[in-house]
Amino acid sequence: MTQDRPPPTSIRNIRLDIGLETAQNPPIFRPSTWAFVSIVLGVGSVANTAQARKRAIQNQNRRLHNDSLHSRMRTYVKHVLRTVRDGNQEQARSALHTAESIIDKTASKGVIHRNAAARTKSRLSARVKAMGQQASA
Repeated sequence: MTQDRPPPTSIRNIRLDIGLETAQNPPIFRPSTWAFVSIVLGVGSVANTAQARKRAIQNQNRRLHNDSLHSRMRTYVKHVLRTVRDGNQEQARSALHTAESIIDKTASKGVIHRNAAARTKSRLSARVKAMGQQASA
């Protein structure tokens, strides 16, 4: 079996192989590139066919995207908890409204289960509601 070029031995060679690096376009490390690197070098996958390599890359990219959506949801939940802790009821209601929207979007994309989304929203709204009852008492 003959090969046209030697197997990649470094990230630079791999980047040249996939055509992302030119004189006008300096190297930029993208998550998909790292997925490709790990698959080609055999770090994270044992894909033997082109189809399996492609699926491994797609799965890696999908996982990275889902991680960012999950992180965004956690950030908005933290905003609600922070405003509840600070005691500002109007800001807490506004943050809760925004967080509920983000939680629903995350659940609709399948990143979290819909029951987990409902449970999170319920607990957040209970905290905001309890904050309002403390203020009136």
